[in-house]
Amino acid sequence: MLESIGKAIRIIFLWQLSNLILFMCLFIPLIALTIIGAANAPKINKKQNTTIIDEGSASSNPLKQIILEIPVDGIITRKAPKDLFEQQKSAYDRFLSDLDVAEEDPQVAAILLRINSPGGEVSACDRMYQILERFKKRKNIPIFSFYESMAASGGVYCSAGSDIIYASPTCITGSIGVIMGGLKVKNLMDKIGVESRNYQSGKLKDMGSGMRDTSPEEDKLLQDTIDGLFDRFVDIVVSGRGERVNKEDIVNLQGSFFLADKAKKFGLIDEIGSIEDCYEALRKRINLECDIKRYKQKPEWMEMFEGFNASPSIPLIGSTAPFMLEGPLYLLDL
Repeated sequence: MLESIGKAIRIIFLWQLSNLILFMCLFIPLIALTIIGAANAPKINKKQNTTIIDEGSASSNPLKQIILEIPVDGIITRKAPKDLFEQQKSAYDRFLSDLDVAEEDPQVAAILLRINSPGGEVSACDRMYQILERFKKRKNIPIFSFYESMAASGGVYCSAGSDIIYASPTCITGSIGVIMGGLKVKNLMDKIGVESRNYQSGKLKDMGSGMRDTSPEEDKLLQDTIDGLFDRFVDIVVSGRGERVNKEDIVNLQGSFFLADKAKKFGLIDEIGSIEDCYEALRKRINLECDIKRYKQKPEWMEMFEGFNASPSIPLIGSTAPFMLEGPLYLLDL
């Protein structure tokens, strides 16, 4: 009896010890990463929950107003991050959340969009444009954009409503167009004896599938969709840039990408210069030597622990068949 009790105690002890070791392996690295990140982070203004990017002159800004810089980095998508330890929100989520907070923030005197993006999902880019337009009407403050390394396709779309656009001399921009594509694998599947079987509600439900040939009717429907999205893209650019662009010139660019000097020639940007030049111009516009700041962001994993409120990924309605067309996208795909 005593031997059995002792054996049970040892098993319980080993089980508890293994849990403790697992806990330490999981959370000690998290604590270390948090400490390292805090040590290397930019200067934080805790009262305003902001990060100072570029300091202005406090003496000329008694109301402590700021220029809010909103970064738009990477591919624009509404999909939730797949990495538990993702350190930043997606460009789409941050854009929307920052503008939402800025609308109620009396200290925000101007907005600067700092764009490094090849574009992304059509609906995500369009939503960002709509939110920016709504913000302009409600807040009525200057909005500048700075195109850094790349601001192409959807990066141009979401910032088209900016009052002034600066670009670095080496920035790749343009790519005003829509792309949708996929793999055609029918011939390969035929060679290896694989056949696709679909049970669908209409003959066009699997339109764009790479498992079969595309009919002329389907080609026309797909191209009409692309053309309709392209027409909207061009209209957005023309509406945002006004008399600085010519609609026919934009269409004739045929989706090409180019450097800042050509973009300025076609009226897609206003000035070529550095980010410091853009800061200076925006401060002159509002006649205040404001600090340039960003809202402090919480890492995605912290938000998950706080409420497991991560945005759901986009559901696909009707089909999850492989080798379907991707997109459509406002994207420069190099």
